[in-house]
Amino acid sequence: MSTQVTLTLTKETHQRVIQYMELTGRDIEYIISTTLEFTLFLYPLDTSAQTLQMISDQDLLESAESGEKRINSSRLSALLNKQRVGELSNIEQHELDWLISLYQQGLERKGQIMAELTRRGLHLAHHTGSVI
Repeated sequence: MSTQVTLTLTKETHQRVIQYMELTGRDIEYIISTTLEFTLFLYPLDTSAQTLQMISDQDLLESAESGEKRINSSRLSALLNKQRVGELSNIEQHELDWLISLYQQGLERKGQIMAELTRRGLHLAHHTGSVI
């Protein structure tokens, strides 16, 4: 699930976004949204056991599922393939490092959420997206 947002950027920020677009071949939506997601992952929400206990079952389930959707797996695979054959540029290496970091953080967060669901006696129903 995504939400469309309109942003006003400073001239300098817009120029930097354009530079990243040119370097990576990615569109403006990708550059801004992934940069924002990465920045927010640097300052994660409190996912301590105490905080997770206050979240509803359905919200926990949605959080567990949303982490997987944040990672562009086809882009990650493409970058890993380029790395394997030694064709990865410096910019692509940074993008790969960032995607791997997001993936690892997502796994950690999902593990914490799944532990809380298990503590509640709930199980993620595979392929249906529901809690049983």
